[in-house]
Amino acid sequence: MPVSPPPIYISGFGEKSVKLAARIGDGYVCVQPNADFVRLYRESGGGDRPVQGGLKVCWGTDEAKARATMHRLWPTDAIPGEAMQLLPTPRHFGELVPLISEDMIEAACGPDPAEHAGSARAFTDAGFDEVSIGQVGGALVDSNYLHAVTGWERSSRQGTRSRWRAATGPSRARRRCTSARQSCSPHWPGASSGS
Repeated sequence: MPVSPPPIYISGFGEKSVKLAARIGDGYVCVQPNADFVRLYRESGGGDRPVQGGLKVCWGTDEAKARATMHRLWPTDAIPGEAMQLLPTPRHFGELVPLISEDMIEAACGPDPAEHAGSARAFTDAGFDEVSIGQVGGALVDSNYLHAVTGWERSSRQGTRSRWRAATGPSRARRRCTSARQSCSPHWPGASSGS
């Protein structure tokens, strides 16, 4: 048993749940870059506690293949509206998957750092303190990817997670990007290898 319990972040996608997260959570988590949710969380008692956003991407050297991979492995990300929160079982999600076409996939897919950076920056621009980027598919992401996408630099290493701090931009001490997968390749075309 740890000396102090780990922090518990609460997720929420509506006014009531965001206010509940502010009241009982050690932080707030959201997968929508929604500035109104961040403001509501902070004004409802969340104050300076961390706000973490998360998104899925599919990096790959071929955009069409990356989009196809995202569609094959994570099509449910494109289910619209509140259905994601209301469907009771994986079987129900599976029933909706045939309705999702590749052109409905909005996640950043392919080798363009600007597209991936735009996805991550939507969260930081909305006031999120942390952004978790999840790679969908087999391509491992390296430090050049994170540097190219965020302009942020590695600040420490904890197990398999690397923490990244902003080299420029907002000065919140907690602002960082996290990635669960690290590897030495592939490298972004034109990315600095000194990161």
